[in-house]
Amino acid sequence: MLIGKAICSISRVHKANDTGAGCRVFKEMLQKYPTLKGVCADAGYRTPMEAFVRNILNKTIVISEHISQGWAIIPKC
Repeated sequence: MLIGKAICSISRVHKANDTGAGCRVFKEMLQKYPTLKGVCADAGYRTPMEAFVRNILNKTIVISEHISQGWAIIPKC
């Protein structure tokens, strides 16, 4: 059962070295869509986003270890 779904891209929204941007964006998305269960992010956001999402927001986070060139079908989180 899909309760909530939102797609948000933060590319070009933050500085290249601002890894905290993912935390801020996901927190804002939770305020707008409180039924979100978690987030998928690439490895560039692992620190500090992984601890923030799991420990502070108590949500699920899936980190993509390998980023391929081009488009691909990604399995559901």
